[in-house]
Amino acid sequence: MTAEFPSKSSPFDDEQWNALLFLADALIPSLDASEKQELQAFAHESLVDGEWSDIEPFLDESARDCPEFTASIIKLVSGMQTPTQNRILFILNVLSGKKGRLMSKIFTGTTIPFVDLDRNERAEVLMGWGNAYTGFFKALLRSLSVVVAMAYMRSCPLAHRAMSYAGPKNVAAAESSHSKLPEHDFQFEAFDSSSTTGNDLTADVVVIGSGAGGGVAAARLAEAGLNVIVLEKGEYVSRKELPLDEMDAYRRLYEGSPLGILRTPDNNGTIFAASTWGGGTAVNWSASWQLPAKVRADLVREGMDFADGREFQDCMDSVCERVGVTTENTKHNTTNSLVKDAARRLGMGCVTVARNTGIHPHNCGICGLGCPSGEKQSSIVTWLTDAQKAGARCIQKCEVKELIFSGNQVSGVHCMVEGSLSLTIHAKKVVVCAGTLHSPNILARSGVRNPHLGKNLRLQPTVTCAAFFSNKRIDATSGPIITTCVTEVENLDGGLYGAKIMPSIAVPGFAYYTLPWRSPVAWRQSALRFNQTAIIAAVARDKDSVGSVSADSSSRPVVTYQLGQFDMQSLMEGMVTMCKVLLEAGAVELQPLNPDCFPAFRVVPGSSEAANKASWKEYEAALRKTGIGKRYVSAHPLGTCKMGSSPATSVVDLNGQVWGYEGLYVADGSLYPLAIGVNPMIPTMAIAEWVSRQVIAETKKAL
Repeated sequence: MTAEFPSKSSPFDDEQWNALLFLADALIPSLDASEKQELQAFAHESLVDGEWSDIEPFLDESARDCPEFTASIIKLVSGMQTPTQNRILFILNVLSGKKGRLMSKIFTGTTIPFVDLDRNERAEVLMGWGNAYTGFFKALLRSLSVVVAMAYMRSCPLAHRAMSYAGPKNVAAAESSHSKLPEHDFQFEAFDSSSTTGNDLTADVVVIGSGAGGGVAAARLAEAGLNVIVLEKGEYVSRKELPLDEMDAYRRLYEGSPLGILRTPDNNGTIFAASTWGGGTAVNWSASWQLPAKVRADLVREGMDFADGREFQDCMDSVCERVGVTTENTKHNTTNSLVKDAARRLGMGCVTVARNTGIHPHNCGICGLGCPSGEKQSSIVTWLTDAQKAGARCIQKCEVKELIFSGNQVSGVHCMVEGSLSLTIHAKKVVVCAGTLHSPNILARSGVRNPHLGKNLRLQPTVTCAAFFSNKRIDATSGPIITTCVTEVENLDGGLYGAKIMPSIAVPGFAYYTLPWRSPVAWRQSALRFNQTAIIAAVARDKDSVGSVSADSSSRPVVTYQLGQFDMQSLMEGMVTMCKVLLEAGAVELQPLNPDCFPAFRVVPGSSEAANKASWKEYEAALRKTGIGKRYVSAHPLGTCKMGSSPATSVVDLNGQVWGYEGLYVADGSLYPLAIGVNPMIPTMAIAEWVSRQVIAETKKAL
């Protein structure tokens, strides 16, 4: 192998690194002449983009020979949590031959070590895993191919050129309105790094977190005249740096750096969560929903008796007004238009999704990499700007270690700035807005005891499907990501439990790491169809799944979650429905990304409508028989500090104050006692608005 051995700081020894390079070369090899000829014929018949002079270097390149890939894969594996990293290193030991001939035989079907097989033999081993009867080898192929594909597609320029992907900065530059809106010049507190005794500050209120909840709380409390300090463990990335490329975006803007994802210990769940100034509002896709009536009625039954009242409605209306929620200026991109028109022809329910973009069209298909325009009215553009203008002080790269108490009265926060500087902030009120994954852990490590703390996790699990169109340009990175939602199966039980169907972001690293690997040629073929691919998601309102959040020894969140039977059925109905919509939209091939390694459905060219319908019915029957599987993706965690009317059933009271503690509040999405079935930005802002009003009222009473 040609790649230089990585530095001693990498997790690999010589044999493991060599095995990884042989694995990468089997998954994404340099193609031979016959394979290239096959893809050249495919390109001539099916592609709308790409010159052969741009495509051929991509086909000639092995992943092992791409320096960006080798640098990326080291970062990804180095940043993995220990159990996941150890699993990968164990497999590499097997592939290297270090575990002996018997283990080689079990994993590869031959006593010859994987690294001693030729390229075609190695590919045959991997294809055998994908076709294996047991789920273990299918999962193994998925795990290894995901890491390799993620590292390669996030970073390799030859791949991007062949796919006619201009890159995030060039995509952003195509938006004529970018850089025209003013950006607030945030001022962050500076500290004496030479201090050996630590630094002390004093405030009326400390707000922990700067996302949808923390931004609202900081602004409202500062505007009420309180001395506010806002803490954010992530960093501020100014608009002049945005959008970031995928490797940097997942490293600097998301939890689980450098992968940018969190995985559940059973490896079934993939969770996206922000970790940056502005929280999830900085990287979400602008979808803005108020709570539906049925959900509000459910919240009332769970003890949130204000949820269907006028004041809470005023909270929702107030935050929507500030962040510019509207359906005006909506211009559907190709994916959204195809979904909308197909749903109409099928007679399915479909709505236009409101966005927090105000008067701006915000035709941005890469918002997950950071919004460079300021058109999206994130917490950075709105609430945090309001907060600092009202006098709030802001601290970035600040991790809360524990809350400080005097008896049952909160008296401050102890934290570390930039990993080494000790900081103590004295305050008689603390509002925890660190999000569903972190708020319960901050409370727990500070000594708060409540049997419901960290429990009741809701993830709104998601499954996705890739649709390929022949001779039709989709260009999913152009235009807004979500403007259309199919609601046909959102209410399977009469109680608004089911799944919503919406388009997804489709930048290369996000779109292609989830595609199943079937062969070197098939994977390259999928990559070349990048601009003819739509990625669609079905998002379930989870009803009977069970989950919780805890922390590992490094205070990183650990998520456990098991899909329930009803929720798996919701996801299946979502998968089947979005397949029907995509076929009606003209897709020639569908690749459900759940369950693992399920075959694609292909429309036979020249077949009659009746024949294609018959083929689809057979495929649907096979899909339903197989089941949706245990894997899911989530970007909407909720519920781990549930609000309620009694400490016997909840973590905080109806004012947002933690039961048994004075001055300690929670104001983020963790308060919701059940799944809400919509993108949670606006509901999180609304509950933070509600809690902020209670804090202000309580403060006025004490004066």
